[in-house]
Amino acid sequence: MEKVSKYQKLQNYLNENEVAERLGVSVKLLQKHRWESKGLPYTKFGARVIYSEPEVVEYMEKHRIETGKDLF
Repeated sequence: MEKVSKYQKLQNYLNENEVAERLGVSVKLLQKHRWESKGLPYTKFGARVIYSEPEVVEYMEKHRIETGKDLF
């Protein structure tokens, strides 16, 4: 079994600036969603907020809206 370092495990986490940039939303929107207990799952580590990249992808896939299927 391959040993995984702590650093390698943390490579799958994004800070709120990285998530906002990737999703094309503002950091303020992410903060608002956290305050309202909605939106993406996150982890709080002291004052720092981090998002698991696989969980962000999973959340986006679960909330995907398909349109135009019945048009043709």
